[in-house]
Amino acid sequence: MLPPAEYVEFVNYLDDDQLERFGLHNGGDDDEKLIASKWESLAIASAKDDDNPDDYFLFTFADNDYITSNGIMLGVPYDAGNDIDNQVLVFRVTLPSLG
Repeated sequence: MLPPAEYVEFVNYLDDDQLERFGLHNGGDDDEKLIASKWESLAIASAKDDDNPDDYFLFTFADNDYITSNGIMLGVPYDAGNDIDNQVLVFRVTLPSLG
């Protein structure tokens, strides 16, 4: 029988101290500094750091779900009544077994 997997935090999107460093926040006012609630993709790329060969950049993206006051879809202009920015977070991570 296999033992159950153990939870280990890898990255934390909602670390208030880290978000604050970039002027972002989780919860509270619904403004342009509010972190997205739905993150939809991941990409990884080597940091190309000779001193830290197991370091990578983890990119994650949240799109605006076409919520804009100045959009065009299928050639037709539209106003969704709000503007939500796309967001990208980048984490530098160490992944010793990836290489």
